[in-house]
Amino acid sequence: MMPLALATPGSDLCVVKVRGDDKQRRHLRSLGILEGSELRLLSSNHGACLCAVKGCRLGIGASLSCLIYVKEVNQDEAR
Repeated sequence: MMPLALATPGSDLCVVKVRGDDKQRRHLRSLGILEGSELRLLSSNHGACLCAVKGCRLGIGASLSCLIYVKEVNQDEAR
């Protein structure tokens, strides 16, 4: 388990934990980022991340990307 900001670009990830206050968690949930959801990290630059979530591309700032804890998903598990 690691923060999204430290994940390798191009990897498929599963959200394990979302930290932060209620407002931050609610905002991330409205974007489709909640525990158990899958995403692909497209790029990362000093903590700011570009992700593909449910067919949409999302830009997530460094402060929020440090609150999202993920684990890598093997290609066999993703299918």
